[in-house]
Amino acid sequence: MSRNYEKRKSVTRSENLNFNRRLSAFEDFMKRTISVLQGVWSKLNYIRELRSSDGRYLHWGLAQTHGQDATERMLADVHSELYLQLLRTPLTELFEQLEMSAEDAGCSGGQLAEQLYRERRRLTPSDMRGGSPEHLRSVLLITDLLSKHRRKGSSGYSEENRGGKSV
Repeated sequence: MSRNYEKRKSVTRSENLNFNRRLSAFEDFMKRTISVLQGVWSKLNYIRELRSSDGRYLHWGLAQTHGQDATERMLADVHSELYLQLLRTPLTELFEQLEMSAEDAGCSGGQLAEQLYRERRRLTPSDMRGGSPEHLRSVLLITDLLSKHRRKGSSGYSEENRGGKSV
């Protein structure tokens, strides 16, 4: 028994403290919640669901652990970043992600696009960081149109369908 005791590795004080370190609200949310969602649509839709009609963010678990003010600030920051990420993503990628997110939500891409369009005010963060509601509106409209076009039996949105013009 004394041999096993002698072979044990000692733990420094800083290692011991870091082992029990509590995650920040941001780390907690990113690691335990948002990381399981695929694509920017799913993530932004989830943030929308956390946002009340008065613009406040409500997440019971995070608020209990980190406090309501810290949780709201963090969620508002994540919301702004996801909003910009969506506006910067190419339409072809957004359309693919919309279909994937719709499948996860148990609906069609068109249904999800329509729902997000109706809820676009809650999708738009208070701090848009240079983005615009008009840009979001146009992205939502085009993804809805592409989804409806695909649903009508087209195999995709090709150059012929666009008359050779880029979207």
